[in-house]
Amino acid sequence: MPANAIRFSMFSSFTFSCLSCTLASAKNAIEPTMEGDADSLEAGRFTMDEIFLMNEDGRVSRRSAASSCTALLFETADKNKTIAVSNVTDGWVTLCNAIAFHAKTDLYTFSFSEEEDPDARNALEYRDYSSPQMKERVVHAMKDPRWAFYEKGEPLYFEDVANYKKRKIKDKVNKQILVSYCNRLGLNVEDPDFLNPRGSVLRIQHSW
Repeated sequence: MPANAIRFSMFSSFTFSCLSCTLASAKNAIEPTMEGDADSLEAGRFTMDEIFLMNEDGRVSRRSAASSCTALLFETADKNKTIAVSNVTDGWVTLCNAIAFHAKTDLYTFSFSEEEDPDARNALEYRDYSSPQMKERVVHAMKDPRWAFYEKGEPLYFEDVANYKKRKIKDKVNKQILVSYCNRLGLNVEDPDFLNPRGSVLRIQHSW
């Protein structure tokens, strides 16, 4: 791992998506939807520096999406899942849903925030496009501006629903609970190499 590699622990807020398909399947799904000169798709050895900035305090922030959105897609170690990260605040979830829809697969999106963040939102979103009737699950705790809890759909097999009965809303869904959900899916976000893909990376950009 490079000495200056970006790691999950460096973010005050972070969103990523996980598609239950290979990188090749994700590419085949999104390629036909690209919109001429405004969109580009390229495979290569791209790094997180494409979309994130390392600040002087050692924390990481997103590069501006004012003129273009950028997403990086790469496979997990077992090559059965594809991770997507972006410089868009919500992780460019519309792109991820489009890929999942055309690939006829499911999609997990995790959003993590520190409790002190004025716009804190800790969330799990799931959509399954593999059958004609799309299945959806959403559960989150967020500041709006007071803490609010929301859930929709049936709990997934890895959720600990006892958490949602806790008295304090911020404790119902927090960063560590979401990390535990990721671990149960085989996504070790706290591994220093999680955001350091070893293989090919797919870069998708949309400019205006």
